[in-house]
Amino acid sequence: MITITHSSETHKLVYTQCSNRTSPNPSLLPILFQQLITHSSQSTFFKTIVANEQTAISGSFQCMKHLSSYECESCVARSSSLCGESLAARIQLHGCSVRYEDDDDGAEAEAEAENNKILRWGCSERRIERGGFEDVKYAALGMVESCVMSENGFCEMMYESIHVLAQCGESLSSCECGECVHRAVEIACEERCRYSVSGQVYVDGCFLSYVYRDEGGGGSSPKLVALVVGGLAILSVGAGLCYFMKSCGKKKDDW
Repeated sequence: MITITHSSETHKLVYTQCSNRTSPNPSLLPILFQQLITHSSQSTFFKTIVANEQTAISGSFQCMKHLSSYECESCVARSSSLCGESLAARIQLHGCSVRYEDDDDGAEAEAEAENNKILRWGCSERRIERGGFEDVKYAALGMVESCVMSENGFCEMMYESIHVLAQCGESLSSCECGECVHRAVEIACEERCRYSVSGQVYVDGCFLSYVYRDEGGGGSSPKLVALVVGGLAILSVGAGLCYFMKSCGKKKDDW
């Protein structure tokens, strides 16, 4: 199970992808993470390379932009032990993502890269199939696509009773960001999530979440059914429900 992010949950794990290869120079990983953790108290994004005579490892982190410096640092520090001595890893927590790899893994990953690949998604078991909820949800998700392009890759907004949050990787252009978020919106509009009151979508390049806020509040956000996307086909949605698609060049990103 995964849940909608709150500030007290930034360090909670969403998923890990840990390489079976272990580092022949395990001392490099602590050096890498020390740099990442140090910079996470000063910035929401940082990328670096550590190396010795035998190996070079590149690493990066990106925190959600609405986090405080303490929350970002805590999130990155939490990731440091989750893949042990793996030579390459991708770690996603609620509040941040961390990625590192050696030169060989980096070249292989670039060769196999798939633009806007869906990494993980989920939608709530609680559903609303009445009262215009579907129209309000689609309107909110459509608005976040343009918002994230005009707000430097980050958008947090309320539309009616729908809270929406989206963020793109630092290296994406505005157009690429809009295309990536559109891909996430397609998943959030897919039939299984059509009437769900909350959902999260992790794409290779961006993140999207939405949650319906009941009037009067109270209680915790609905839990999500986590779905690992492998060979599942992505179902298309009705025309006009998921809004515009930008035609751009593609770029691989660290998010």
